[in-house]
Amino acid sequence: KSAAIALLPDEGLSALHAALVEQARGIVPDLEVEAWPHVTLAYLPDVAGREEALGEQVRDLMAGAGGAAITGGSVVAFPIGDRGVPIVLELEGIGAQALHRLARGSASAAGVKVDQRHPSFRPHLTIGYSPAELTAGQAEALAALDVPELDSRLSVAVVQSGDVEVAR
Repeated sequence: KSAAIALLPDEGLSALHAALVEQARGIVPDLEVEAWPHVTLAYLPDVAGREEALGEQVRDLMAGAGGAAITGGSVVAFPIGDRGVPIVLELEGIGAQALHRLARGSASAAGVKVDQRHPSFRPHLTIGYSPAELTAGQAEALAALDVPELDSRLSVAVVQSGDVEVAR
């Protein structure tokens, strides 16, 4: 079963998500909103049987990270997937990249492979999904969204598989 290592939102990130949803709906009216706002640090193609070890590693990850600071970046669309076209806020800053590297290391230490299909992966906040490919105009309008300032220190990580939390 596939999963992701994700950070749970704090008040600031939840407010940012709501503001971006409101703006994005003006560009993509049929946007399917991400019901569980979170920051994705790494995709894991198969965690079956490794959930407990992965949970231990993720707890160690967050204990060592001390709530690394993350900042908002650009709104982009990822390639179409099972749920449509993901519209995300890519996160920037040393903290976001450090957490991504630590998440990959945690997965490796737990004997879980990290998804290699996206070599340019960046930590991100999923805003929602478009059921259809975006037009060039929609993509440009999303990239030009006014992203409210974010300076957040997220400190709770989970391993999520679909709608089920498998480790914290």
